[in-house]
Amino acid sequence: MTVQPREPLSRSHPPAARRAARGAFFGALLGSAFIAIGAMRAAFFLLGGGRIEALTAADVRPFVFYLAGFAAAGTLVGATWPMIRSRIATYAVFGAGGALVMIAIMAGDGGGLAARDGFDWVVLPLVGVLFGCASARGWLGRGR
Repeated sequence: MTVQPREPLSRSHPPAARRAARGAFFGALLGSAFIAIGAMRAAFFLLGGGRIEALTAADVRPFVFYLAGFAAAGTLVGATWPMIRSRIATYAVFGAGGALVMIAIMAGDGGGLAARDGFDWVVLPLVGVLFGCASARGWLGRGR
């Protein structure tokens, strides 16, 4: 029995681990950009005379889970990128990524996932799917 060597991976699709790592990086970068936008809004609020309590160590947990959710969504999109060949697949993967972000936000909230009831487990991931599909729409709107 002769073993045939594998065909080399094309340069257009790097190995899955590299795509996943790249996706995680860009997902976390996107989450960081959203946090920066929130920080700018808080700065404008403070400059306008508003008052905000100082951040504490307890405030770090939601930020970490928020970034982790975006990194997980980016990992999903990056790892499955070569399989996303249609508009429906794009919406499905981006929607699943949005659900991951919302589940991570739920986990980062006080009490974690155990504190969530059935309503939260239905509505919040669905909101994430809607946001993910909106992202897919934006992505596809650029002629892809």
